Amino acid sequence: MLNTRVVATRKVAKIAKTAYKENKTLKQVAVELELLTEAQFDEWVTPADMVHPS
Repeated sequence: MLNTRVVATRKVAKIAKTAYKENKTLKQVAVELELLTEAQFDEWVTPADMVHPS
């Protein structure tokens, strides 16, 4: 059985690679791939934390 972190990491990688390849935002791709809703993305993704993690 796959660890849930492994599954999550693979989904995040897919979002990032697709966004880069298609010149789209992470949010656009996450929603298009139906991995997150816009509301979930807004709630869970905090760009400031990516640049300056606590």
